[in-house]
Amino acid sequence: MDVHIIGEIKGTSGITLPNLSCHFKVLVDTTNDGWIRKEGEDDNYTQICAEELITWSHPLDLSFSTTSVEAWPLVYLEVWTQNELKRNDIVGYGICPVPSVPGEYEDLDAVIWRPYGSPCERLRATFLGGWPQLLDPEAVLLGA
Repeated sequence: MDVHIIGEIKGTSGITLPNLSCHFKVLVDTTNDGWIRKEGEDDNYTQICAEELITWSHPLDLSFSTTSVEAWPLVYLEVWTQNELKRNDIVGYGICPVPSVPGEYEDLDAVIWRPYGSPCERLRATFLGGWPQLLDPEAVLLGA
């Protein structure tokens, strides 16, 4: 069976940090040749958006071949900010499931979160940047 994913990473709302960008991956079950990517980029970055209303409008256009629909694809997201010194810092992580029913979808939302860190880490990050990051975010987000 062939599965086509066509859409876009539109943007974000509710985050008041400057110069936001998004790193995204489409995650599929690759064990037992369950999902095989035929075409398209499944790991990419958006441009940096410095506007107050964050709009990336980054296209997604992928094609997969699969023998099973048990583990449906997910879009893994990392939102990053860049300060005036061009230093990148994590804003948060998120997961958005790809709809398994064909059709047009206006908006699919993902909740973005980041590790809270210890009081010392939060104090350091407030003044110096460098918020705590996950060592293996995909494993944590997918419950592996």
